[in-house]
Amino acid sequence: MDRIYSFVVGSNNYASHEWMESLAEIVGCETIYLFLEDDRQTVKYWIAECVPAIAHLIINEAIYPTDYYITNKKFDWLITENHHDVVQFIGKGLDVGIIKKACEK
Repeated sequence: MDRIYSFVVGSNNYASHEWMESLAEIVGCETIYLFLEDDRQTVKYWIAECVPAIAHLIINEAIYPTDYYITNKKFDWLITENHHDVVQFIGKGLDVGIIKKACEK
């Protein structure tokens, strides 16, 4: 998979997580899978099947998530944010124009 787009949260014009308000439009599907890394000490992930509109609520309620990953059922694409606040959009089926517009709000 090729990287489509990436940015560092808080750099340049990129606000923290405002792009997540457009997640449903970015991914174009009704159901997503959210993987939350528990911490860096153990290899443990919490998995949620949800609608894109509530992904940010789950992430915000998690206790110190270090990294998280969002994908569809077929793993056609992957959206990830790591513990360095780098957000990346990777794979097929994601529209770069929508991503850039949502990320630069």
